[in-house]
Amino acid sequence: MKDTILSKGPDTMSPDYSTPVPWESPPAVFNILQTGAREADCNPHELRQVAERNIKALTPHNSTVYCTDGSVEPTSTKAGAAFTIEGGNTFLWRTSDGCSTLQVELAAMLGALRHDSINSQQGDVIYTDSR
Repeated sequence: MKDTILSKGPDTMSPDYSTPVPWESPPAVFNILQTGAREADCNPHELRQVAERNIKALTPHNSTVYCTDGSVEPTSTKAGAAFTIEGGNTFLWRTSDGCSTLQVELAAMLGALRHDSINSQQGDVIYTDSR
């Protein structure tokens, strides 16, 4: 009996998973951890304990850890973004007045990603309080 190979055109094929080649960056991994309570209902000490426990559980050994945050002052709409490197420096900057909270949170993440791309190590971690 003769073997038959069936194929579909490229527009109907679904992509198959394959391991990235060594020169490509590994895929990003996202972990969403919740405190069990609203952030506004927790005191700073409780929030710090939860954050430190989660960071320790999720951080691979020898990776650079970035923590990001963005903030908008509600009455004046002044806004800023920041990231810090564990055991290192903090980078702060003003964004345009009137930016949304999402925009300044994303600006902080972008700042951390840009810094990481220049000072890259494999397995770096970015923590944010933004969903």
